[in-house]
Amino acid sequence: MNAIGNSAASGTLSGVISANVPTVPLNLIRATTVTPVDTKITLDWDPSQSSGGSDILTYEIWWNGGTTAGTNPQDILTTTSSLITFYTVTGLTRGKIYMFKIRANNLVGPGPFTAIISLRAC
Repeated sequence: MNAIGNSAASGTLSGVISANVPTVPLNLIRATTVTPVDTKITLDWDPSQSSGGSDILTYEIWWNGGTTAGTNPQDILTTTSSLITFYTVTGLTRGKIYMFKIRANNLVGPGPFTAIISLRAC
């Protein structure tokens, strides 16, 4: 409605499904099936138990880049497709501790992060 009058009614909206963000990915660990190499860490995780009603599109891997300050990974290392639940980080410094966390994304947005894990490059 405006100063000129009413507009025609819009059609009925149907088939809309409300969605939420996905739940947290599970069991973030250092992959044990991969032989450790001095400058590599392979992360492995299980998919989120719930997509939130909208397909999971990506997983974001965050890290601290091997800095010693703070305990919260603040930088996105990479994003994987929803079908990939592992990632090998290369070019690391032997003896440094690296911290990681992961979250899933769908059309609604990013879900919660996993707990932070700290791993030492062998």
